[in-house]
Amino acid sequence: MPTTVPAATPSDGYFRLWWVTTIASVIAPKAATEIGAASSVDLTCYLKEPWGASTSVEPVEDWRACLRTVLATPGTTKTDLQDLIITHKVQVAGDTANKAYAALTVNAQGYLVARYGVDVDTAAAASQIVDVFPVTVASRDKLPIERNSQLKAKVTVMLRDVANYDVTMAT
Repeated sequence: MPTTVPAATPSDGYFRLWWVTTIASVIAPKAATEIGAASSVDLTCYLKEPWGASTSVEPVEDWRACLRTVLATPGTTKTDLQDLIITHKVQVAGDTANKAYAALTVNAQGYLVARYGVDVDTAAAASQIVDVFPVTVASRDKLPIERNSQLKAKVTVMLRDVANYDVTMAT
């Protein structure tokens, strides 16, 4: 029997990340009025490096004198969010090139909403699947200049509530 290779979705151009200031229900964010709100910022084209989240689980060991192996069950879960490396243009505060930098101020609270597998040019819409991360901006630093490069800033965000994976956007 021949091997069937399932189709894969490319990552380039199939990811979008938004900074959203208000979400009423993290398990059903509203595409039009929350993700698409005037106060929300599409961070995708400001990102200078890949971004993602990773979860680790600490084991709860269960040692028994009668066994030659140590058993384990899942314990505390921790979600780590990568720093956002973004472009900036601080000399012109109202410039579109500075929109992400201006929005992501230290101690700002909001939500990072990540969408995978839909073309970047497709608007947020009901029934799309997203991950929602309630975060606080912990720090924002301009990175050292580099030869033959552009100005960049590093924004560190920390999870302030439970991450919500694979939730469906509402209308």
